[in-house]
Amino acid sequence: MFLYSVLFSMTLSHAEPATSCFDYKKDSIEINWTAYKTSEKKGVSGKLKSIQATINGKPQSVEDMILGTSFIVDPITVDSGDAGRDKNLRENFFKYLKNPKITGKVVAFASNLARVELQMNGVTKAVEFKVNSMSPRIEAVATIDILDFAMNESLTKLNEACLDLHKGKDGVSKTWSTVDLKISAEPVQICKKSAH
Repeated sequence: MFLYSVLFSMTLSHAEPATSCFDYKKDSIEINWTAYKTSEKKGVSGKLKSIQATINGKPQSVEDMILGTSFIVDPITVDSGDAGRDKNLRENFFKYLKNPKITGKVVAFASNLARVELQMNGVTKAVEFKVNSMSPRIEAVATIDILDFAMNESLTKLNEACLDLHKGKDGVSKTWSTVDLKISAEPVQICKKSAH
């Protein structure tokens, strides 16, 4: 989901072998989402507040750090800025997940794309994130369809609970299955270069 310029590694001096290692700055990882309602496709945004990220070993660059990063998200920590909406999402959407947590792992990079194996509701799908920024924060975006994760029941239950709230000018109540995601984080160097 994240990318970092490969040119970074080229700036390291051959005379000074690097032992630099990287991590995500504490509490810097954010997952923001935008879902849609009504036939006019009106956006509703929020974030998921509980994210645990794990990196492999002691990466020598930010790119190495991100490749192989795995994460766990607790969807019950959903925050849309509206307490009533959050209650609805917890009780009439996320409640029906087969697994209580959402997990993922970055498995590949190519150009400005990062491939993430995302597991939700017991289904694992490869999702491609487009990287729009690498500094000072790494930001990547993607669009998912929750029906790809067999979340038909969750979608139906949410639309039933929000029947009137999701009605547009045409009087039709609609909850879209597509959700836009933006994941961002700030990298930090936590180790120093080795001495001669």
